[in-house]
Amino acid sequence: MIRKTHISIPPADHRGGIAGAAGNRKNNGCHGSLPGERKFFLDVYDVKYDSALLQKIARNIHLRGHEVELHTHPFGRLPFYSKPIYEYPLREQINILEYGKHFIAEQTGSCPIAHRGGSYAVDENTLYALSEIGIPIDSSVFYQHPNNHLEQIPTTNKTISYYNIIEIPVTYVKIISKTGERLKSKFDLDWLSYDELVKVIQLAKAHGLRKMTLFCTAFHLSTRKPSLLVLLRIPRLCSGINHRVERCTVKSTEPTIRIFLPSKSCFTT
Repeated sequence: MIRKTHISIPPADHRGGIAGAAGNRKNNGCHGSLPGERKFFLDVYDVKYDSALLQKIARNIHLRGHEVELHTHPFGRLPFYSKPIYEYPLREQINILEYGKHFIAEQTGSCPIAHRGGSYAVDENTLYALSEIGIPIDSSVFYQHPNNHLEQIPTTNKTISYYNIIEIPVTYVKIISKTGERLKSKFDLDWLSYDELVKVIQLAKAHGLRKMTLFCTAFHLSTRKPSLLVLLRIPRLCSGINHRVERCTVKSTEPTIRIFLPSKSCFTT
């Protein structure tokens, strides 16, 4: 049984993306129909947008009943955070993360409890820093991603306790392309077709994976011309999760593309 599906909504564009997603009733309805927790990972370091806009975004998400969590992308014009976080020593990582934590707390009245590194950037110091400032959950581990700078990554998809942090990794899968190439992918409305999404759920259930991370990138749900294919997947996938997943029929519209699991360990470690 899959206990929780963590709905991760990383912002891609603040003006047309996450701000719209947080303030649009139709989009809020889509998120409201999904089971599990909805978490918006908000990048508060993007100084292309004035502080007032970022504050409004955080408040709007919070007022819609969603949780605002911390997303950490560096920005070249920020003197204290202009390169990937793993390039900073522990003390400076603490300062970077505290800035984001306090920004969100000031706007929502609640401190974030989860973090995802921008482009999955993370190292041991990042986890130590999160523990130091009281953010108990990280969701930056993405199996074999080059920005994961952990010396040892003891999990692929399983939620674990690591460096005093709860690590909920990106749900990693492989697919076989029509040319036979094995491609790295993740449980993402934009990266996988509906049939592939359902297949991942079925495989997770079969292998006892109790928690999954579903990505719903904000700009696909809120721009003036959202991807129709992405939007059409949402109610169908909700139905698949809310009811017995094994009843979902996988009618392959792309018969030469299929989900590939190299071994059980892909879901159980």
